[in-house]
Amino acid sequence: MDPILLHFLAALGYLAITVASWRTCRKETSPPRWLSPAYLGAVSLHALAVWSLLFGVPSGIRLGVAPVLSLTLWLAGAMLAGAMRRSQGYWAPLIHAPVAAAVSLLAALIPVSDSPVVAAGAPLLVVHLVVALLGYSLFSVIAVHAFLMTLLDQALHNHRFFRWLERLPPLMTLERQLFKLIALGFVALTLTNVTGFLFATWRWDHKTVFSVSAWVVFLLLLIGRWRYGWRGQVALRWLWAGIFLLALAYVGFHFVRDFLLAHPR
Repeated sequence: MDPILLHFLAALGYLAITVASWRTCRKETSPPRWLSPAYLGAVSLHALAVWSLLFGVPSGIRLGVAPVLSLTLWLAGAMLAGAMRRSQGYWAPLIHAPVAAAVSLLAALIPVSDSPVVAAGAPLLVVHLVVALLGYSLFSVIAVHAFLMTLLDQALHNHRFFRWLERLPPLMTLERQLFKLIALGFVALTLTNVTGFLFATWRWDHKTVFSVSAWVVFLLLLIGRWRYGWRGQVALRWLWAGIFLLALAYVGFHFVRDFLLAHPR
């Protein structure tokens, strides 16, 4: 099926879920029963769209800014879908769904090159890309958690809560979940750099510098948490710095290469 049409349908599903989630928060009622299966349905439809976009060429995998962003948001949604089974779990689509809708529309509208990145005869390079994309998806979930923690922290300091913020998990719960995800993301990022050195063409370009810099920032963050008990604004500043560097490592690199330099990969 056409990946453009699939991405448009996924975007419509995410938008409907966003509207339902925000209405639930504003009316202070329980989420409708159909919200959880609808979210799973939108994530599943998004999976078909990503598959059609990535493997739409017979000779390999088609990557670029739009496909990678779409895949990353889908993986994040697949992970966050588990939160829908728990109480107060509808915060996941509340934050993820509008972003996923925007990225789905972006993937449908941005022209994508038919040139594959990975040929069928390079399985080790495929391993590197799978590990890298898993790491990016983990850090997209981490960004969602960090965004929520930032909002809650500001609300506590300003003594100004919105209704939907009051229904989120406690700040301490979010913080514990956050650092568990950071540890997993750090492992994935470590494997990404190692497999990139072993299986890909290693060179000290901007992408490598930003990736290694992000790895160092997350390492210092985990050490600071373990040794000095970093939390709150201190931990969030380090976290956002690492996420920014990681975004520059791939999204920024491919945006410059695919659009500004007009040299699609």
